[in-house]
Amino acid sequence: MSIRYSDFNWDTVSSIQDPIYTSYLDIEIYGDLMRSLNSEDADSYIDLFFERSPINSTILIFVDDDAKEDFSDMAVDLGLIPDIKELCEGESKDDKLRRSLKDVDILTKKNNINIQKKPKVEPDFEEKVQRKIKGLQKEIAKLREKIENESDSHTRDEINKKIMYLTNLADNKNFTV
Repeated sequence: MSIRYSDFNWDTVSSIQDPIYTSYLDIEIYGDLMRSLNSEDADSYIDLFFERSPINSTILIFVDDDAKEDFSDMAVDLGLIPDIKELCEGESKDDKLRRSLKDVDILTKKNNINIQKKPKVEPDFEEKVQRKIKGLQKEIAKLREKIENESDSHTRDEINKKIMYLTNLADNKNFTV
């Protein structure tokens, strides 16, 4: 005689064997699935899946590996546990989808940044010369300010020599770029 959920004495059961890890869990974790084992079809009897543990009669264990696999499949179908593939991968389908969307978002942002950046254009020789001349002119302006505030004649002469040297470089474009 097969046992239906409604006929089973649940007060005498404390936990059931987990179909994945073979540890023992509270019955309510699989409560919806257990309640469906109420003889609605030939496969929905409790004793087709479970028997009392010979070590502890308050624990229900699977009768065999087929029962464990069938129970696990039913639990996956009800969304009570993730499927074996998800367990092995270590992430749920939702987590995988979130990660994929995040990766796509990162790639999209990265590609948008790359699209918006203008490629660096190496300045031509004339531009380099003009930049160098501007740099020399700035240095000459700094030295002229310095010479105005200098009272020592020897230091003023040294600054004047630098100014003349830099002016000569700028005028003749006698420098490397």
